[in-house]
Amino acid sequence: SRILTNQEMAGSSVRQIWTDPEDGNLYAFVVLSKDSVNRALGEIAKSQIQQEIDKGEKNLGNALQNLDKAVAESK
Repeated sequence: SRILTNQEMAGSSVRQIWTDPEDGNLYAFVVLSKDSVNRALGEIAKSQIQQEIDKGEKNLGNALQNLDKAVAESK
């Protein structure tokens, strides 16, 4: 996952590094502990859930404003 690769993870260790002589790409064989992966995924899930909550609250606020406006105009 892109998000995981952009994080430094405790419990990980680089076992081997290889550079492709044709294109210069660097490859690293990294070992992650299961606990480290689970912690990282938990943090990502919390962040995504909070973003969805924030978006829902914003949408609810907009909907309530529109409802108030419609009620005021109908009087």
